[in-house]
Amino acid sequence: MKSKVSKLTDNKVIVTTTAFTPLYWKVIIEGKDTYKVKDVKTYQKIDPAAFKSYRKFNKECSVYNFSTKFLKTYLWFVDYPVIVKAGGKYDFEIFDLKFMLNKDIFGKHNHKAFALQFKTNGNGELTEYSFN
Repeated sequence: MKSKVSKLTDNKVIVTTTAFTPLYWKVIIEGKDTYKVKDVKTYQKIDPAAFKSYRKFNKECSVYNFSTKFLKTYLWFVDYPVIVKAGGKYDFEIFDLKFMLNKDIFGKHNHKAFALQFKTNGNGELTEYSFN
């Protein structure tokens, strides 16, 4: 029996568990400054254009001064951290793609567990944070 193999990308590809594994799997494509993610059904054809792109959060970045024990532990805990602009009271939100439940599975908006929201001052330094 022959199987056809096609090349998805030249970047690093991570396949990990998600809700309802083994029916669904989380596929993360790691670029230099971004991650692209999609939860896919087992045996589903993978279309790279259908992936959602997120900007990587650099855990080594000292701009935000994550110096408290809690924040250091949070950065140790996350494997695929991304950063997005937050609405409302906070400026940014960091979450780990491995804990994001994709709308492809639940038909709802993406749910992000273990999200860290934070506010910065004019110099970009951390002034306040909230963990959900």
